[in-house]
Amino acid sequence: MRIPSDFVRKNQQKIWIAGWLVDERCQTYYFDHATSVSGKCNTCGSNRGIIMRESDRIYMGQTQLHNVWVDSKVSEITFNLDWNGSDIDLALQTPNGVNIVPDIVKDNNNIEYIEGDTYKYYTIHDPNPGDWRMGITAVDVPIEGENYFALAAINSDLKLCLSLNETQFAQNSEIKITAEVLNKTSLISGAFVTAKIERPDESVDYILLYDDGMHGDEGLNDGIYGNIYTNTSLQGIYEITVSAIGEIIGEHYERSAFRSILVGSII
Repeated sequence: MRIPSDFVRKNQQKIWIAGWLVDERCQTYYFDHATSVSGKCNTCGSNRGIIMRESDRIYMGQTQLHNVWVDSKVSEITFNLDWNGSDIDLALQTPNGVNIVPDIVKDNNNIEYIEGDTYKYYTIHDPNPGDWRMGITAVDVPIEGENYFALAAINSDLKLCLSLNETQFAQNSEIKITAEVLNKTSLISGAFVTAKIERPDESVDYILLYDDGMHGDEGLNDGIYGNIYTNTSLQGIYEITVSAIGEIIGEHYERSAFRSILVGSII
């Protein structure tokens, strides 16, 4: 199925940098050394995953902050910033309060920094666990502001896998959403898992994903979470964000997975 041009325009900032590619069947994107999905739509191609993505508008003189929780199972994290034009800065703050800016990167072998006219990103190897902060500052933007897209991608053995029962849906059909929290190959139960569904009219629905064997998942407390989403009366693109929060061996973790799907037909 060809991705509609309006979908590409809407999501082009989410596909753009550091080897992220489009999976045309699943209407989504993945890192270049991930394995493209097979069969139904799922997100378990590799240990690469996205744990945060935010889009917003920033105005002259503003600094906007985005917090990203990093646990000890994260071996690498990349903080990405992309925008259409103007001049925007990206700085990081570690859980210990150390500020990371481009000038100090050359003296640190654990940090890589790359920038272009409309993008900047840092890759941190063996990041300290805790609450990281992205600081986005408008240096020179027009009076109407500048839209930007921020993303944090990790490499970790602990991952959230999202599956859907189809790749394209008819209007008013059911979407079966299933998620697995995996530590390497072991399923993890006890997580709090939710799905956020952004509809074509920009309204938003939230549903819980259960691990009780009664909501499209499999067995009780088996680490497979599921639910059925039915509010699909509108034709267009639905963006699904599944988030899992929990603890493993006493340590807090947060993981997310994303899918954009087509409901109905778009010419």
